Amino acid sequence: MALMVLFRDAHKQPWLAGEAPGHADYIVMAAFQWGRLATDFKVLEDDDPIAKWFQRGLDLHNGFGRKVHPDNGGPGFADIGHWKEYAASVTG
Repeated sequence: MALMVLFRDAHKQPWLAGEAPGHADYIVMAAFQWGRLATDFKVLEDDDPIAKWFQRGLDLHNGFGRKVHPDNGGPGFADIGHWKEYAASVTG
């Protein structure tokens, strides 16, 4: 129910903030990213508009959100000391 309020205009605009991602998008994406990294539990179906929004978010900044995952050789939660080095390596 809470997500329905956030995404009620998802069919009208690509991001919560409108035509481009904004603060609200990044805050909500962070919660979904935590879930993506912490568990294999599937929260949303692939055809869900919220899932499509999150996939677009993972592609922002040259796909940095998608690259950050232990399965991709990226740091996990325990590797917090390596984040700056990893970020520099994937963003150039």
